[in-house]
Amino acid sequence: MLLKNKSFVSLATLTLLIICLVFSSQASPLLRRAATGTVANVDLKDIDGHIKFTQIDASNVQAEGQFNKGITDTKTDNYAISILGVSKTFTELGIVIVPPGTKPYKNSAPGDLNLLIGQVVTVTHNSDPIASGTIQAQK
Repeated sequence: MLLKNKSFVSLATLTLLIICLVFSSQASPLLRRAATGTVANVDLKDIDGHIKFTQIDASNVQAEGQFNKGITDTKTDNYAISILGVSKTFTELGIVIVPPGTKPYKNSAPGDLNLLIGQVVTVTHNSDPIASGTIQAQK
């Protein structure tokens, strides 16, 4: 009788585990990678800027944008863009300053656009925020 109870408990545990795995793998569409071609945008009004993010393939996101005012210091190391706690200087991103703004720029990096949507982008000058906005999915 004890052997039957152990077998039943093992079978029930295994069944429960399989059910949990099946449902948890479908629980959140946010865990799925963004489809190629998915687009999101952020407007940075204080510097009359815009960044467009595009999922360019299964594992890379492209960012392209331009800032049109408020960028007056010509030293690219003094400006940075921060997203998800990661900060990169204009120098690291290859952004060229042409006061009072920048030239259009385009960069790509490994990533999933679904993880960026809803996040705040902040542009800083000497570590002081000068503009920020939230990344919104394009409709």
